[in-house]
Amino acid sequence: MRLSIVFFAVFLMFASLPVSAQEADPDLSQPQAEGDKGYDERLALAQKLQELRPVRDQVNIAITQIAQSRPEEEREGFKSAMRNAFNVKAIEKISINAYAETFTAEELKVLIEYHSNPVAVSAAEKMEAYTGIVYPELVKMLDKAAMRARTGQ
Repeated sequence: MRLSIVFFAVFLMFASLPVSAQEADPDLSQPQAEGDKGYDERLALAQKLQELRPVRDQVNIAITQIAQSRPEEEREGFKSAMRNAFNVKAIEKISINAYAETFTAEELKVLIEYHSNPVAVSAAEKMEAYTGIVYPELVKMLDKAAMRARTGQ
């Protein structure tokens, strides 16, 4: 159960990426995977985005937030064990490839521009405080929901 919460927390970190409510432009259609002519450009842009917004930082934030649900005397050991068990290099590679396969070059450029903006960087830094407030409540609700699902109540 706790491992699924880690992945959910990491998902929430990625879900905080800026989105636009603009109508889809035909030129911004879903890119194809490896082998298309623009993949190498998107891969390079994805690498740059990874440098601006490292998955490692988001994993560490998620682990810190999850550790808050542990007794205080267990938190540091728990965080250390989680970091040692988590393959950050693998998730970085998965993240870069997913960016390149999912987003167009134009979308990646906009994300890079956004994450290069000092105000956006400041907002991103505040996400840890934000999740520190929301996450404990989320964990409580998920635990209650899981208990209800198991007991049929």
